[in-house]
Amino acid sequence: TCFAIMGWSAMPAFLTAVSCGLLCGTGARVLPAAANPPGSCWFILTNRCPFDFGQDCVSCASAVSASDCGKEDVAAYCGDDEGISFTQSVTHLSTSRRDIGATSVGGVAIFAGGCRNNGTGTAQYSCDEPDGSVDIFVESDSPPGVKLSKTSQVSEPRGWICAAPGGTDSGAPLVVLAGGGTSGIIPHSTSGDVVNLNTGAVTSFPNALSVGRWGVSCTSIGDATYFAGGKVTVSGYDDAWMSSIVDVFTAGDGSQGVGTWAPAPYNLSVARESSTAASVGGSLLVSGGWQKVDGTYQGDNTVDLFEDPVTGANHQTFQLAADAYDVGAAIVNGTAYIVANTEVATFTATGEGSPVMLPQALAGVPSLNGGGLIPGCHMPRNGVTVGPWACFYGGSTNTSAPKPALYCLHSVRQRWARLPCSVPHRAGAIALVGSSTVLVAGGFDPTADNAPASDIVDVFQFKL
Repeated sequence: TCFAIMGWSAMPAFLTAVSCGLLCGTGARVLPAAANPPGSCWFILTNRCPFDFGQDCVSCASAVSASDCGKEDVAAYCGDDEGISFTQSVTHLSTSRRDIGATSVGGVAIFAGGCRNNGTGTAQYSCDEPDGSVDIFVESDSPPGVKLSKTSQVSEPRGWICAAPGGTDSGAPLVVLAGGGTSGIIPHSTSGDVVNLNTGAVTSFPNALSVGRWGVSCTSIGDATYFAGGKVTVSGYDDAWMSSIVDVFTAGDGSQGVGTWAPAPYNLSVARESSTAASVGGSLLVSGGWQKVDGTYQGDNTVDLFEDPVTGANHQTFQLAADAYDVGAAIVNGTAYIVANTEVATFTATGEGSPVMLPQALAGVPSLNGGGLIPGCHMPRNGVTVGPWACFYGGSTNTSAPKPALYCLHSVRQRWARLPCSVPHRAGAIALVGSSTVLVAGGFDPTADNAPASDIVDVFQFKL
């Protein structure tokens, strides 16, 4: 078993080699320049095997050997009360695709819609071959511990669907799917689909959203599912505008079918697409995004917090340290961890908390295709919770950056762990099966030319 603790301390580069141990404590050492920015110092516990973001595992004096580390490829605490160990395996989606909607409900993972065409260059912003598959994964006693239980079809094949839990219908869990589209230059979808996870049956609502849009963020609170913001395209790239609308699906009581749709009585403070919505302690949190200002597209750092998501009352706004879109979000013990380009912001149901260190290897300058490793991989609803861990997929277009991986933040110790993926999953999706199995699915390799969409699902089974 490998043990690791990771952190970062900055100092002048010429002092690094001499001072690393003094600043970072006993057992610290300087790792190769290729794996770390100049002047950085990763520190470890003595008698444990160090793990860094640039290499899979490095040997350490009086610790387990490098070969032992390689067998497990463990980048986490293993064996203590709050630690994890894991096994990793691979399964497959029913079809290869990117820009997938994903969520988890009742221990089941759902991957909905997507785009089958290649994802390199400007092609990643179109969906010439939309896919309508809804894959439902459940736990299994056989390897790899999960299985594709059933596959349904959405009413309108499209990419960039937002998916979230949608209450129940006669005891059966529901998932709500809305928004998305097939191209950045034609109007987007108004459709909504409600999937019964027990039967796979799909109930369709052609005019679920008050206006068709993609880049919608969504989350569920109680019996309501909120779909916030998005981009409305009239014709072409420039004849488009950002929406601040929040549409709501409310699960039915049996007398009104599976549920009803209506706009919320409030809007976001800033019209934007590609924000990230989350439910924290019953409040609606919408973070970051991509906006259009005086005809120019740019990132946004706004955070909206609605303590009463039904009426919009007790609305507060905050700002991330830098613009970011497709930020990561995971909720652990009533705290939302929002991973942006340069920081990890935290929020509770009533306000902002203290930030958490973001290692420099995970940070980046905000841009259309770049940024930090987690928002920069452009995976909507990027984040799941496993015990005390908040886990996110991270990857980069830079071939010298750390390999694509599942990055997990221990919410108590505020330390990061890295679990390498078998393939890149840019514009893929992440979801949870049961309470401790993370699936990272689909997407494409941003470093490859004319990159095809993938059907590979990396499966991480945590042993808490």
